[in-house]
Amino acid sequence: MNTHLMIRMILAAGLTQLAVAGTHFVVPPETPDVTPTHPYDSWETAGTDLNVVVAAALDGSAPRTVNVADGIYYLTNQVNVTQALTLQSVNGRDVTVVDGNNTVAKAVTNRCFYLAANDILLEGFTIRNGYFFGEDGGGGVYCAYDFNISVIDCRIINCVATNGNDKYACGGGVCVGNQTVLSRCEVIGNNNYGAYGGGVYAGGYVVGCTIASNTVHYAYNSEGGGTAEANGGGVMLSSGVISNCTIFGNSAVRAIGSTSGRYGGGVRISSGGKMFNSLIHRNTAYRGSGIYVRDLTFIQNCTVADNTSYGLYIPSQANITNWLVNVICPSSSAGDLTLNATGFNIVDSCCVPSTNFTVAGLFVNNTQSDPQFENSGDANYRLAKGSPCIDAGTNAVWMADAVDLDGNRRIDAYSLIVDMGCYEYSPMRGTQILVR
Repeated sequence: MNTHLMIRMILAAGLTQLAVAGTHFVVPPETPDVTPTHPYDSWETAGTDLNVVVAAALDGSAPRTVNVADGIYYLTNQVNVTQALTLQSVNGRDVTVVDGNNTVAKAVTNRCFYLAANDILLEGFTIRNGYFFGEDGGGGVYCAYDFNISVIDCRIINCVATNGNDKYACGGGVCVGNQTVLSRCEVIGNNNYGAYGGGVYAGGYVVGCTIASNTVHYAYNSEGGGTAEANGGGVMLSSGVISNCTIFGNSAVRAIGSTSGRYGGGVRISSGGKMFNSLIHRNTAYRGSGIYVRDLTFIQNCTVADNTSYGLYIPSQANITNWLVNVICPSSSAGDLTLNATGFNIVDSCCVPSTNFTVAGLFVNNTQSDPQFENSGDANYRLAKGSPCIDAGTNAVWMADAVDLDGNRRIDAYSLIVDMGCYEYSPMRGTQILVR
């Protein structure tokens, strides 16, 4: 569908009522029958430069909305949102692209979005080819700390963060501030050359996201030294929360050949970070290829499977209270779960510890049996009939209204006992009718 026809359909559908004070519109350059006119408050007078229209919206009073038509929008500077604003596509991320222009042919080096105010909503975009140099990171999107920000239904791909030799940067794809919610997003194929989070650096909330094929690189100086270790190929989680996410195919690497300095291929979690209802599989790192745990962490109802060596790694430094509850971490060989720390508690979980496994805290109601996945070869980690993980977990208050990774009730109506792992066993896929 061409842009001209799409705009006419929008008008015919009665969306012209959006053209009121505080609402602004963006269309691709050279859209027929459009004459860009400040303040760009109708489709007929829509702007063609995303930065210009956002600036016009911010000049007005709240509430402010910018509606963006289908198309590709190439940037020459990051889009700065520094007041409350809803910035949304009309038809979703599959047809609305914001491109940071960081390609070999164009070599523009700017991130795509900088968000720094309360009540910002960014929704429905593919955000690609962003680039940021500096410790803030967020090659695609940077969400500043201490602000109420939501990033929803976006796809963040092929973005880069770096901060020079032996220096830190936070989030190759997106930096999630401590009050930010990143929801229903795909974060795929991003790179961070600054040590913290190939895809995501999170101090806030990461919910219902797919985080895949991202890489965090060890930041080293020209002599091959340095101390900026690679942490969290998929996510570097510091004091935030991950829930109902799928995290796979991510890597923490060190390009100069050393085997050290690469931690948490899927997730590195510390400083009060929490994880729920998530699947972490087929990630790569030197230590903690699935998850690398440090201190004050809580992991519940997650499945950690088919990662490379040391899939779940708890080092000796993780000596402040940590918990694994209802977690599945099977192993094809000793060492997949490595625990060298005091102050760690494992309850109602399915895991195979290494030979040096000792627990100073609780180690109760656990099993080392095969969890019996339906088909791990096809990355199907749902529980098969007869799994020892069915009805073997510990219920928690948050589960009452929660769903698992498939969207099924976290506590089923039959046993009223939660299963281990990220999926609740269902003997009948699909709709279930309860007769009372």
